[in-house]
Amino acid sequence: MLKRLILVLGFGVLAGFCAIAFEASAQTSVALELIERARVSTSQRVQTQLLTRAEHTLQNSWARPVLWHAGASEALSGAYYAHGLVAQDTALLRQSANWAENTVRLAPVQPHAWIRLAALDEGGIANSLCRVTECLAHAWRVAPLLNGAGGCERLRIAYRVGALTSADARIDAYVQTHPRRVAAACLDFLPPAELYEALMRDAV
Repeated sequence: MLKRLILVLGFGVLAGFCAIAFEASAQTSVALELIERARVSTSQRVQTQLLTRAEHTLQNSWARPVLWHAGASEALSGAYYAHGLVAQDTALLRQSANWAENTVRLAPVQPHAWIRLAALDEGGIANSLCRVTECLAHAWRVAPLLNGAGGCERLRIAYRVGALTSADARIDAYVQTHPRRVAAACLDFLPPAELYEALMRDAV
């Protein structure tokens, strides 16, 4: 009888953990979809509505995923960051920095959170973990290669703060792992002659 009771309790606890994990994953997915819809929208009003919904989705979940789930915390930081840029609201950007710090404390292998901390620090929103070049170093350490907007933004920030030159091997790595037109669009911060040289190095 005791063994049966222990088994029942064990299965109950396991079911509870599974329900919490499912809720965290589901709400994070919903929030990420809202953030992506806001990204492609051309209406500031719609962007604000979608990003506010993403924030509320994560913060109001009964599982409180932003406190323990790195993916949820990262999504909330991203929502606040996008919302802060749209609204030009420093308070929202500070919230983004706070949740990015929480994200890398939960899981230091989150490159986008490190990149966001770098971008915020460059813009005057400091954090307690790193300055802009240190944040970027962490991002490259955990993800030497990174596709999408994050990989491009990392290069742009590094170049602006003098931590990257046109001859850097990290630019070569980006060019080698992206279609030429994508690489050219990303690297348009380089002077034309240096951009051409960077693109041609991979063609040789």
